[in-house]
Amino acid sequence: MIWTAFCRQLDHDPSLHGIDDPITLFQLFAQQYRLGTIAPSGGAVRSHTVEGALHAMGQMYATLGYPDPRLAPSGKLDFHLSGQFLAYKKEDPPPHRVKPIPFPIIAHAADFCRRANTLFATTLADMLIIGFYFLLRPGEYAATDNPDASPFHFQAVHLLIRDCQLNNYTATDWEHNQVSFITLEFTNQKNGVRSELIGLGWSGHPTWCHVHSLINRIKHLRSHGAPSTTPIYRYKDTKIPHGVT
Repeated sequence: MIWTAFCRQLDHDPSLHGIDDPITLFQLFAQQYRLGTIAPSGGAVRSHTVEGALHAMGQMYATLGYPDPRLAPSGKLDFHLSGQFLAYKKEDPPPHRVKPIPFPIIAHAADFCRRANTLFATTLADMLIIGFYFLLRPGEYAATDNPDASPFHFQAVHLLIRDCQLNNYTATDWEHNQVSFITLEFTNQKNGVRSELIGLGWSGHPTWCHVHSLINRIKHLRSHGAPSTTPIYRYKDTKIPHGVT
């Protein structure tokens, strides 16, 4: 074990017997782990990796029936260690971020789906456009096995003509043609503010428009009697046996 080898190299008992203040020892361990001297990778590691290593050590002592030596009497992490970890975080390079898909690729995919002219393809085009304009995460606009996903439902879409909100179940085609502003009701997404409304106006494009796409979703779902809790990505194709996807 890394901790045991580290202690023996310094001629200390790994059980910390006879050591009045083990924090200094933990700080030295953290620094060597940070630099990669004793890290399994053999190279420098990020702050969260160092924290994870010391957390595992604390859990080991707790499992053996000893107090977690990382913690102060208050139960919080010793301030020397917390300050050291904070310094590491400030030194860490920014995380590697995946570049977003260029807009022309998304637009081409949506146009391709429109030309396919199937219910599945047109639904996919609508969801691509909605997801792009509202910067949605996959679990907000697509089917997923993630239990924490929160896809938008029929009832979360608000169509507005000026300050008047339409009824999603009774609005006429004429009213739909007058809609120039639309909002989505975020329940537990984005910044965690429940029931926050985020709205966008008409894009001005005849096909690449979130207003048109959301109206398409509303009209399709209500034509099949979908309940208000139906995710907007759902569709029903009567040409497919059992029909609902």
